[in-house]
Formats: sequence, structure tokens, C-alpha cells
Amino acid sequence: MEWKDEFNSFNSWKGLAYLPNYELIASGSMPPPIEASLDPIEKCQLKCKHCNAGRYLGKNRMTTKHLLKLVEFLGLWSVRAVCFGGGGEPSLHSGLGKAIRMAVAGGMKTSVATNGIIMDKEAYQLCRWVGVSLDAATAKTYSVGRRGDFFKKAIGNLEALCTVAPKSLDVAYKFLIFDYNQHEIYAACKLAKKLGARDFHARPADLRHQGMVKQQANTYNLEKIKEQFEKCHELEDERFRVFTVTHKFNSDFTPKRKFSQCYASPICIQLSADGNIYLCPDTRHKDEFIIGRHTKIGSIIKAWLGKRHKELVYKTGAGMCLSRCTFSKYNEQCERLAINKDDPMCLDFV
Repeated sequence: MEWKDEFNSFNSWKGLAYLPNYELIASGSMPPPIEASLDPIEKCQLKCKHCNAGRYLGKNRMTTKHLLKLVEFLGLWSVRAVCFGGGGEPSLHSGLGKAIRMAVAGGMKTSVATNGIIMDKEAYQLCRWVGVSLDAATAKTYSVGRRGDFFKKAIGNLEALCTVAPKSLDVAYKFLIFDYNQHEIYAACKLAKKLGARDFHARPADLRHQGMVKQQANTYNLEKIKEQFEKCHELEDERFRVFTVTHKFNSDFTPKRKFSQCYASPICIQLSADGNIYLCPDTRHKDEFIIGRHTKIGSIIKAWLGKRHKELVYKTGAGMCLSRCTFSKYNEQCERLAINKDDPMCLDFV
């Protein structure tokens, strides 16, 4: 079993709650997104060689004024949640704490994807989820492919946040599996529990991801990795959960794809620091997936409802952008239940 409790954030069947959105998309409408992926800055202290944002990290940065205007707009647009991160290290933006507070005051859930080097504990306590990317159990392994020795600082900040975290906040120790760190999965899981993390996330890297294609493919010892997964799950208790996030991968860690079109992409809007709105988080900085600009707040809905967005949603096929798709399960659900109108679950009946 990938998880013991089926009621968890990685169970993609929660996408059935988005069925009304799927049906509107199938009819040619574009409902407001459920979530916003918001990248306030495209800079990072580490410049990890395996980072899928490495190809576009540079100087792009939203002004604090624009960042707060975006957050205010998203709340008025009935967006439910905002994730800060993805396109760089969000904590490097001086306005992040203000943006989190504004989002929460506007009724939205918030999350932060961070490297943990800078930690605004007061603001992060308001979040629903904070994920700290570490990918190691030791400073030696952490330093492979990274610039700077920040391991002690990052785990210290993670522990400090866990100490003050309310029950409403899930703090996650994140571990992306490569050939150079695969031997430390279980050790990292034990460390995560010791530090007080609520969750431990481990999943295989997908080096076929655009921006990483020039790197050598991983050499995984699948048997050893799965043995470590089993040991990790044995550490679970009421206060600690383990997610060996492999449900989007086959048994040999190649990505699964059981959909033909990216119909579910409108459940999330991607707002990047370069001023562009992209089809989804997986298509950042790919010109062919730009649906418009957000530099003028009034242009966002126009772009969302525009011809270009609809063309991309209905014409972007599986495999056109990435090997692993963040929304693969949601695309599959939308295609089967709303586009093809296949209802194997008899959704109209209790």
C-alpha cells in the first residue's frame, strides 16, 4: 500500500469533488480555477543541477505591490487555494509573508514549497501545508549537485517550524529520489520523524522532464528502494505519515499516462514571475503554452476565457509537454467522466 489512510492529500480521487468544474470544461466553459500556483520570484540560493526550474532561473521578480494585487484578485475570483513556489525560492521575496496573510484573510488556503533556508515561522503557521525540499539525510549527500552548505540550517528551520506548527499545518520533509541519494531514503525518513515533521514525501525523479533532458538517466536499484519504502511505512503513527508517491509511476518508475488530452488543466492557474499565465505548472516558461499576461489584473479573466486558452486545453495532447504530468489523474477523470461521459461509479447514486 502506498498509504495506510486513504483520506490524504495524495489520493487523486479527491478530484471527483471537481466534477462540476470538469463538466463546465467539457461544455466549453472555463470556470474559475480551484487553485493558483503563484511564483513571486525566479531566484534561488542553491541552483540544484536537477531542478526543473534551472533552465529559467534569473532575475524575474514580481513587485510586492503586484504580488498583493494578484492575491487580492484571486480571493475575489473565488479561488480556493494558493501555492507559493515552483518557479524559484519564494522565501527570497520580501513580500511573501504579507501575501500569505492576505490570502488567508481572503478565505484561501495557502501552501509554500521551499528549500527551508529562510523560514518565516509566523507566516508559515497560517499555511495549510509547507513542503521543505531536502533530498538527503546527511550534509554530504545534500551537497551533491547543490551550491552551498545549507543542510544544517534547513533541517534546523524545519524542526523550529514543527515545534510551533498548529494542528492545521502539515510540515513535509520532501525527498526526490536520484541515483546519488537513493541509499538515504530510510535514513531521511527517520530524520523527518525525529525533527517532528508531519509528513515524509519520497518519489522518483523524472529526468525526462523538460529542462532536465540533458542529464544522464537515473540508475535505480528498485529492489533496495522498495525495501526502504516498506521500512519507512513501518515508522508511521498517528503523528507521522509516509507518502512514497509512486501512484503516477509504473513499477519501474516510468511515468503513467492514461489520458489523451489535458482537459483538467483549468483547475489551476499558473502565474509566473515573468508576467505570463501558463496552461499549467508543468509548462512554465514554454512560449507555446502561454495563455496571456497578468501584468494588468484586469487582463487575467480575459485571458482565462479567451480563445488561446481554450485552444490549448482542447488541443494539448498527452506527452506534448512533459513525461510526468502533475494533473494526470485529474485529466483521466475529466476525460472519462465529463468528456466521454463514462460513469462506472454511478455518481448520481449514493
